[in-house]
Amino acid sequence: MNDLLIEILTEELPARFVDDAREQLVTHVLEHLDEACIAHGAARGMSTPRRLVALVKEVADATEPRTVDVKGPPSTVSYDAEGKPTAAMLGFCRGQGIDSSAAFEQDVAGRKYIYVRKTLPARASSELIEQFLSRIPREIAFPKSMHWEESGFQFARPIRSLLCLFGNTVLNWEIAGVHSAATTYGLRIGKTRPITIPSPEDYVRRLREAFVVADPLERHRLIEKQAERLLRPLGFKMGPNAGDLMKEVVNLVEYPTCFLGSLPAIASELPESVIRSVLQEQMHSFILYDGDGNVVPHFLSVRNGLSDFIDIVRHGNESVANARLQDAAFFLAEDTRQPLQAYANRLDTLVFMDRLGTMADKTHRLESLAAVASTFTTVTQPEQETLLSAARLAKADLATNMVKEYTSLQGEIGSVYLTRQGQAPDIASAVREQYMPRS
Repeated sequence: MNDLLIEILTEELPARFVDDAREQLVTHVLEHLDEACIAHGAARGMSTPRRLVALVKEVADATEPRTVDVKGPPSTVSYDAEGKPTAAMLGFCRGQGIDSSAAFEQDVAGRKYIYVRKTLPARASSELIEQFLSRIPREIAFPKSMHWEESGFQFARPIRSLLCLFGNTVLNWEIAGVHSAATTYGLRIGKTRPITIPSPEDYVRRLREAFVVADPLERHRLIEKQAERLLRPLGFKMGPNAGDLMKEVVNLVEYPTCFLGSLPAIASELPESVIRSVLQEQMHSFILYDGDGNVVPHFLSVRNGLSDFIDIVRHGNESVANARLQDAAFFLAEDTRQPLQAYANRLDTLVFMDRLGTMADKTHRLESLAAVASTFTTVTQPEQETLLSAARLAKADLATNMVKEYTSLQGEIGSVYLTRQGQAPDIASAVREQYMPRS
């Protein structure tokens, strides 16, 4: 028995594609092994932003000889009126290499069919694996794909290298003009050189020597461990909503190195939702909190690479954060020059959907629905006025500078602006909660 290693090396994949593509790769490899009746052990999937990997343990060197019954045409067309085999039956038996006298009938769902019994000899697993390798990349589905070479083959990103090892043997594999070899590539540092992989057992070790952590779970643990080492002495922590960002960051790096950065003083004047949007959505960095749950003027980022020149990397990230937070502060100052109601009057310039009018039309429909809904419940006059006011202002922040720049803040910014303007808390929370759940 030998282990089977399959790697598809590409240009950087979108982070949201990686996990599902990895699982699809493992699933399809196992399906093809089972269809070919190749015995195997457990399978393991690995991935980075540039590679999808399936590692199957203890794959049999050859299939076992086996006897199978092959279904043929219905009995009604297999014999003529005199009971002699028809051309249909003879052609079927000839195709299976069996004499027609050896055919037999079998009932299937109340209808009889012709069957032949044949013995399939043992076949080398390497030969069978090579037959399905080229089908596997075509079976991996992505939300979006691209083509980059003359054959028109489509994948999420261009394929740059193929690796398929069955024990120490390199199996033949070609797709999109790329041919398999016993090599892969490590972390992008200058001009990278090919890395020879002698066997599947050496794969993880050889990649680590080239500064690639192939297992996403291990990268996750490394990030958490490094973050803990940096944050604990300062009394900082990541927020409860850091899980989704962590999953994304794990699929953005091949060799994680965490570092802390500082935020400009202007950050203290901005709403937490704005800082979170800038750091997490635009910079893929973690917003940090103190022991009391207050935002601190620092952030945690994860570099894809070694700690060399980390101060330069930190300075670059701080410069980006400063510029974007300065922009956000400018938008905030401009937006709050007038009440949120003023932006509701601009909704007629925003198209909601073809044949459904503008956002102003949508707001009018929302107000009408709110008025009707209040008649079916027991509400006081002040409660009804609160409901109608929330409906009237629900979409107003879509016309603000802040939401135009940071679209994910819709509802959040409207709530912030209403709170700063002294509006009733119920109206502010209703504007924010209309978009819940966020995912």
